[in-house]
Amino acid sequence: SLDTPADPADAASVEEERHWLVNVIDRDQRMLPQLEMALSRIADDTFGWCDDSGEPIGLKRLLISPTTKYCIEAQERHEQIDKHQRQA
Repeated sequence: SLDTPADPADAASVEEERHWLVNVIDRDQRMLPQLEMALSRIADDTFGWCDDSGEPIGLKRLLISPTTKYCIEAQERHEQIDKHQRQA
């Protein structure tokens, strides 16, 4: 239970657990659209293929990041573009 206990040490522990749970829920909510897009790519036979180049993404990369839409090279290009846009 996450009721606030009277003991300050217990209260701190409960607050830490609440903070952890909020972070988990936030992460899961951010991941849901990415997972839905990955499932859509599986359904239309485009999963595992780079959205930019059409090249295979690679099993190792997909195992590490199963929601990725880009091969390494395309991902690096997107990161460079994002970096330049943030600096502008």
